[in-house]
Amino acid sequence: MEIKKGIQTEPIKIKAVKKNKRRYVLEIDSTTEKINGAPFNYFLYDNLYHLGNNEEQLTTPGGIPVTTTSESLAIRCVDHLNQHGIDYHLPYSILTFLYSFIDFGIGATREDLETAALSDTENDWTFAYNRGSEKEMERWRLDFGTIGERKPELEKWLNGLTKFQLMAVVIMGASLTSVNTAYVLSNKNKGGKLRIFTKGYERVFHSHHKGQGCYEFFNYDQMVKIFENYLFWQKLGI
Repeated sequence: MEIKKGIQTEPIKIKAVKKNKRRYVLEIDSTTEKINGAPFNYFLYDNLYHLGNNEEQLTTPGGIPVTTTSESLAIRCVDHLNQHGIDYHLPYSILTFLYSFIDFGIGATREDLETAALSDTENDWTFAYNRGSEKEMERWRLDFGTIGERKPELEKWLNGLTKFQLMAVVIMGASLTSVNTAYVLSNKNKGGKLRIFTKGYERVFHSHHKGQGCYEFFNYDQMVKIFENYLFWQKLGI
């Protein structure tokens, strides 16, 4: 196992979730090495799950306590924290979703979030992509469509989402320059074949963005994490 600056770089194996006084602590498999220092955990108070360690409450970059109504989300965030520490600056981090919602999503109106999502459609790379063969482009448009046919569908779909779900769409738009990708993941039933879908998506993504610097940062595993976190977030029912 590679250890860098005391932070684990391999997935932690969760053995159980146990309650200790007011806190819920993830019990880690004994064969897996833990992060140095106090483990992150969560506790239930006033119908909210609060994230932190044994010493203090975790706060967002905006200084707001990190809480959620979903225990599943609390567990996923604590697992991430115990693997990577408090770094959240990567779009495939589940903390990016939660921090963004707490700091910006809660205070925004539905109209604000819908407008932010729809404003990205004009620059959505999935509509502009045209580097494939004729057969490849036919397959691509079966999923991703054209801006003319997809924009009304996007508007109707966004109108049916909660604010919580809309925030994830905005994050996808900012991370991948494609709200349409969020639509495809939510509506084209890619969950069962996510890795196959991601492999083709990553190839086309890099072909389209070749030479554009930061976009070359995303590799296959990172895209899988972005998509998994997005789908997890959308299915929480909040």
